[in-house]
This record gives sequence, C-alpha cells and structure tokens, in this order.
Amino acid sequence: MNIENIISLGRKFACSRSKLSAVVDRIRRAQQAALDENRLALRDAVKRANTDQAELASAISGAPELFAKPRTVVVDGVRLGMTTRKGGIAFDDAEAVVMALERKFPSLADAVIRTKKAPDKDALANWTDGDLAKVFCRRLPDDPNAVLIKPTDSEVDKLVSALLEDVEAGKELIA
Repeated sequence: MNIENIISLGRKFACSRSKLSAVVDRIRRAQQAALDENRLALRDAVKRANTDQAELASAISGAPELFAKPRTVVVDGVRLGMTTRKGGIAFDDAEAVVMALERKFPSLADAVIRTKKAPDKDALANWTDGDLAKVFCRRLPDDPNAVLIKPTDSEVDKLVSALLEDVEAGKELIA
C-alpha cells in the first residue's frame, strides 16, 4: 500500500458519498413535494383528528363510571379510558414567568430558570401556591381519573409531528 493507492481509495469513497448525497437530496425533494401537494389534506386531517379526540375526551370524562374496571380499553389501536395523571406546574407565558421570577425572587431565579430562559417546573414544584401565583404559575393537582386517549401505534404521530415541524420551519399552512 502506498499513498497513491490511499488517494485512489479516498477518491472512490468521495464519489460514493457524492452519489449517496444525491440520493438523499432526491428523497428530500420528493418528501417536500409530497408535503406541498398534501398540505391542505394534512391540515384538515389534523383538525379532524383533534376535533374527534376532543369529542371522545368529553364523552369519556362525562362517563367515568364506565371505566372503573377495567380503567382502559383498546379500540381499533387506540387505548382510551381513565388513568392517573401526576400533577405539575403550569403557566401560559414562560417569558412572563421568567421576568417575574427575576424581579420578585432574584436570589432564587438561577435555581428555577433554565439557561434557555424558561421556568424550571421541577424546581418550582417545591414552591408554595402563593409564591407560584406571584409569578403567574399554578399548581396542577394529581388526577386519579384523567382521560387517556393514546394510539398504540405512535409512528403516525411521530411522522405528523415531523411534517408539522418542517411546515413551521419553512412554509406556513395554507389557510
């Protein structure tokens, strides 16, 4: 083996990588074309699924006695029923919470604000309800009878999320 052989193998590898890159580019263009072609249908399907999920959640929460035992059932690949949901910390405007934390609790702010300037829910969980209210937060109670709707196959959700992230990063959904 000499340097010319290694350079030749390097060129061969570079050519292979170039071909691989071209295939990946074709796939990305085809994916974008499919997304562009189906943008309205995707938006409508997401809207319909959200509406149907809200309707189902309302029906389940209106009849919790139907899910005493068993607590959940699987219907056509969707697990639904009641579950226990752990309480947590909630807020509507993370930026307002961060500003309030910095203004009202400056000595504690570093412990409860992440470096990306978002409130740290784990750290805030130790605060009193009164202090949480001062910084626009509220405590969510544990709910032993929370509605559960969870497709058993999450691949569709993952793909829709990825497609919607692409839409958000690039083009807006057509209204």
